[in-house]
Amino acid sequence: NNLYTLNHCGGVLDDDVIVMFADVLMSADTLRRVIDSDGDFALLSDTSRVLENTMRIIVNEADSIIDIGGHIPASDGDGNFVGIARYSKAAATELRAEMQRLVNAGGYQGSYYIEAVRQLADKGRTITPVRLDGDSWLEIDTLDELTLARNATFYVHGDAASREAAPSTAAARLRALFKKGDLIRLAAAHNPLGAKLVA
Repeated sequence: NNLYTLNHCGGVLDDDVIVMFADVLMSADTLRRVIDSDGDFALLSDTSRVLENTMRIIVNEADSIIDIGGHIPASDGDGNFVGIARYSKAAATELRAEMQRLVNAGGYQGSYYIEAVRQLADKGRTITPVRLDGDSWLEIDTLDELTLARNATFYVHGDAASREAAPSTAAARLRALFKKGDLIRLAAAHNPLGAKLVA
């Protein structure tokens, strides 16, 4: 999956960085919370529920993520990784090295890059959950989720004033922010359904 993709683009992991799954929608306020969060490894997490179709997390008593991934049964999870993470310069350097180690080892062609974060957690790194605190988010993997996204109002603009000033639909707001062709190519690179949102 995206382990090899991010490893191939590892040159961007040379400073503080935000890594985002392209099919996840959140508000600007939520993104700001991730940017402003403490910790070298900061992962946006929803601990209000545990969903089957999104990576689960296990959090220890020290409030650090000690396991992450689809291998965790929903019944054992403490929440979900939303797909948005901030890494400090030091963490990004470690992440890049760990991804390269996994690629060199082989056998991870179908893995998400977050496998490298899981391995770093196993090595004792502190992985901080940045909790949503009730904020909305949506992952677009199905046609039903695409329909929800087309009607959603929580993302792109984070506050009520900017939503009132913005075009009335989510797709229109996206078109206003990006050149249509660029956004479609960006969405299609990760998820063909995501491309339909702005088509």
